[in-house]
Amino acid sequence: MAFVAVENQKTFRTLCTAPVFQLISATYLVGSTDVILNNIILVKAPEYIGSADGHVVLGVDAADLQSAYMGDMLCDAGKAYLNGLRGSWTMAIALFGVRFCAH
Repeated sequence: MAFVAVENQKTFRTLCTAPVFQLISATYLVGSTDVILNNIILVKAPEYIGSADGHVVLGVDAADLQSAYMGDMLCDAGKAYLNGLRGSWTMAIALFGVRFCAH
């Protein structure tokens, strides 16, 4: 700040600290949406796939679902992931909206 004019120091501080708070906010956003995704998969997987444990479906990466499940089980595991993603996006959109309500 030694090279910033006195009248611009407040603006300079704001521009420097805003990305820090955005990074912290993004961490909470990613953490909360990840928890929602995991919990919905744990609940919905046994509901859609009667013989599958939610922990097993969650343990299989979404990219590896095709190698772990076939036919209707693959479709049902995909439904569990899609429900989880829907919940995650709902939370992300709600938290994004909170930013505008705070001002």
